Order: sequence, then structure tokens, then C-alpha cells
Amino acid sequence: MFDSKFAQWMGQMDSVFGLDLHASADIAQGELSCSTLGQVATFQIAGTSQVLYRSAARISQAENAPVKVCAMKSGTMFLTRKGEEDLRLRPGEIAIYDTSIPYRLHFESQWDCTVMTVQREQLSLPERTLDKAFKQLFASPGAGEILMQLIDSSVSNGAASKESSELLGHAAIDLLAGLVYEKAAPYAHDEALRIAVHSYIRENLASFNLSVEHIARAHRLGVRTLHRRLFQHEEIGVAELIRTLRLEAVYRDLRDPRLQNLTILTIGMNHGIQSQAHLTRLFRAKYGVTPAVFRRDHANSVA
Repeated sequence: MFDSKFAQWMGQMDSVFGLDLHASADIAQGELSCSTLGQVATFQIAGTSQVLYRSAARISQAENAPVKVCAMKSGTMFLTRKGEEDLRLRPGEIAIYDTSIPYRLHFESQWDCTVMTVQREQLSLPERTLDKAFKQLFASPGAGEILMQLIDSSVSNGAASKESSELLGHAAIDLLAGLVYEKAAPYAHDEALRIAVHSYIRENLASFNLSVEHIARAHRLGVRTLHRRLFQHEEIGVAELIRTLRLEAVYRDLRDPRLQNLTILTIGMNHGIQSQAHLTRLFRAKYGVTPAVFRRDHANSVA
């Protein structure tokens, strides 16, 4: 019976998180409950003393590597990554970490935590801001506490309706972004300005006049300065950021059951894309399917 629980636990950590259990004299055990909120996966996890790790080999085999959020409710966890200072999580503290790089989780004694996973691109945060968040701990009061309550409620109360699940998933993503902006946003002028540019783009996606030149003028910068000073070391430039955020907004709206009566062109125009043919090309290049096929398949999957 004991061995059966051990095997079940190892299987769950393997299949759900791509984690391996480090060899130990003690046989680890744990319990896992999960749910989903739209595109967000939520979990309540508890266990005994153990070490779990995600290897480079596992990462190379994975279909995706989401951002993971872990909030300790009881016990202690050490998060270890090569080249980074170890983080020690105690009850009431939250860590955000990137599952695309190897890491180790060392749990001491009995422990209990709340976990959320979300694809990195869904957060639409500047790379430097999110990378800074990976290096620190967050106290749960404020946005973090509300986020953890939302996650716990989603797991405890079971499956939500299609409509509420999508909306609560958006809320969870916004709360996480709010937590990062509140605590991890750097205070250097250029970093603050980069965050302001990201926010400005998100707030003006519907404008057909949104362009690199328009954004530069709005922030009293030259186009050259905008590129070299704020985006030279980012993974994508300003024009690609606009396009990416617009497509992500369209992606969310195509999943939103409240908008099922809107045409694809209307949804595109709501986010600054005037041509359905252009939208179809961009959407297929990013997501591998046309907007129409994506919307149909999503509707069928939650029916």
C-alpha cells in the first residue's frame, strides 16, 4: 500500500509537472488536486520531506515550459537554480519561476502549497521585469493573497462553467501581472519607461493609428531612441510587440464565450487589425491554425 502511494505520487509529479524525485532513504508521498481557469492550471499540493527536480533532459522533451507560481501555506521549500541565489519559501511567501530552465525543489518536513501555471506569453510582461521577478520572493498580502484565494477556490469548488472559467482565468493572469508590476518592477528610469510603453501599447491596441512613431511621440522620444534605449536587449522589438499583443488579445477573445456572436473580423478590428485576410495570415503563423478553425475547435472542446 505504501509503495503504491509512492508510485502514484512519482507518476503525478512526472506527468503533471515533468519533475523527477531525487533518490532518498525515505519514501516520499504527497497529494495533488487540480483544476483549470481558462488557460491557467491551478493546484493544491501537499507532501512529506523530499527533493524534486526538473532536468535539462526533461525540459528538452516538454511541449511547453510555463511560468509557475508557488505559494507556501505550511512548511518550507528551497528553490535552487544554477547561477541564481537560492530562495527559501516560508508560509505566506510566493515564488515565481521559469520552468524552461533546470531547477530543484527541496521540501522540508510536512508541507502544503498552492500552485498556478501559465504560459509566459500570456503575461505580456517585459522580459527584464519578469526575469527580475524570478529572482525574488513576494509576500502574499495584496494581489498575491487575492490570487492564491482564487486558485484555492478553483481547486476546492471543482469545475466552473465555461464562461466563468475563462473570466476567472483572465483575472488570475491580471493578478499575477499586477503582483509582478507592484513588487518586481525596477526603479531605474529606463525600466520604468519600458513598462510604461508596454502598458500604453496594451491600452491602445484598438487604435488603427498605433505605430512605433506614435508610441515614440507619446513618450517624448525619437524612434531611434525608443529602439536603442528601451528595446535593444529585449527579445522582440516594438513593432513585433504590438503585433504579438494584438494576436494574443484576439486569441483570448476567440475563446471568450461572451463574444461568440462577434465575427472574426469584428474581433480583429477591436484590436486594431482591419483586414481579415491579414489577421488570418498572422494568426496562422503564430498559432498554427486559422482563427476560424481555432474558434471552432475550442468551442467543441468545452461543449
